Parts: sequence; C-alpha cells; structure tokens
Amino acid sequence: MEIIPSNDEFSYLNLLFTSRFSLLPRGNGWALSYRHIEAMNVGSIPVIISDNYALPFNELIDWTTCSVRVQENELDNCLLLNERKGIVEATNASLFLIKGTLIKTPLLSEGCLKGIAREKVINIIKSSSDYDIEEAVISPFEIQKADELFITNSIIGIQPVTNYRKKVFSTDISKKLAVSFSVLELTSK
Repeated sequence: MEIIPSNDEFSYLNLLFTSRFSLLPRGNGWALSYRHIEAMNVGSIPVIISDNYALPFNELIDWTTCSVRVQENELDNCLLLNERKGIVEATNASLFLIKGTLIKTPLLSEGCLKGIAREKVINIIKSSSDYDIEEAVISPFEIQKADELFITNSIIGIQPVTNYRKKVFSTDISKKLAVSFSVLELTSK
C-alpha cells in the first residue's frame, strides 16, 4: 500500500513523514493507538508516553535502542514545545488560551495540526461578538498569565484545563464555548 502525502504541508500525514519523533500517549485504555505502527512505518522515532505498556513485538525488537520512553507522572496531558520554545499543542489536542476577551491559539507554522475541531472552534469564536481570536506564537510564560485554557479535538470536543503547574484556571468561557461546540456538532449531523 502506498501512502500519498497531501499537498497541505500541515496535514497529519505530511507532519508524520517529516517528523523525527512521534508522540505516542497511552490513550483511554491500557494500550497505545495505531499511531505506534504509523510512526514505525515512516521511520519516525516513537516517544512512548506510558508507564505500564507492554510494547508489541518485544520478543523481536529491543525497544530501548529505537524509542524514547517518558513517564506519565500522573499527568492527564502535556504541552508540546517547538524548537523555538513556543507552545505547539497538547499531546492529543489543540490548545487555546484565554486572557480577557482575547482567545489565542498557536499558528499552524508553529507546528500544530490543522485539526477539524480546531477550525470549528476558531469559526465559533469568529462568529461571536464577545471574543476576539488570534493565531499567534504562545510562550510558556503566557500560559501562567492566562485566565483560562482549553484543549479541543474531534473526540473530546472542548475540554477546559483546570491547572498547569501551580496555576489554577477558571473554566467559565471554556464551558460556554463547549456548549456552542456541542450545538454545532448536533446541528451539523
């Protein structure tokens, strides 16, 4: 089977083909997702984020020589930084930061995926007169100063982030946007 990359430089396949490392979080169950096989297939180095996962083919492959293991440390998620120390996204979702009425999300050129849920959230915010949306470089320091954070993907919709390090966030705006996102999902079916 031949995989043909998209013309969109930020598509999942193009990012996978051009990435040196591929993040492989545990997921909701005890096993990693199919992304493990995808990473191996394109020659990317798997970064396994799971404490108790028995890797496949371990009788044939010495995983200590061809992968990186990261402890979960009881974290629900992690933020990814690019080589310039800018926030890219969470391990499994797009990130949005709220400060006052301004909502920011990383630029696609920072390395985040051009996700369907991300686009829907941006459109919801653009259609609202209550908030402004900005795609920009986000530093880790901005996270500490934010009023709220939320993540989004096609599976979870909008999920408020309650804390980052010692910072505790409110969730009022995130919850309002989550309702709008759910309504959009229901009416578009």
